[in-house]
Amino acid sequence: MVPPTVAKLRVVAASRTTHYKITVRTADGRYHEFEVEHDFYKVAKAGTTGTADIWHGRVVRLRIGTHIDDEWPDWKLGIPVFIVLAGIVVFVVVVIRLIKRRVRERRRKRRLSGIQRYPWPS
Repeated sequence: MVPPTVAKLRVVAASRTTHYKITVRTADGRYHEFEVEHDFYKVAKAGTTGTADIWHGRVVRLRIGTHIDDEWPDWKLGIPVFIVLAGIVVFVVVVIRLIKRRVRERRRKRRLSGIQRYPWPS
């Protein structure tokens, strides 16, 4: 097995955020672009060899020396989960408010219906 090598380094500046990207060539000859942290970028030099974990044809983890960079950090997976949970909370709050409103309307109707049946004092 031939370890992957860093083929090309690139820094992409978009507004005030800097993205560090490297291109990795794997043993099968394919090139994979990989966004990495600044510390990892400093270690990766053109021609450096490392270890890549590949899942379904994608590089998901890259190791060079003691530095490791994951393609899918935990926080990236946590954002969709947080959005879904926030949506569920909003949905539940809306449903509870609707139920409370209907209960109040029914109680009001019962009170008003009792008053309307006997408009004159007895």
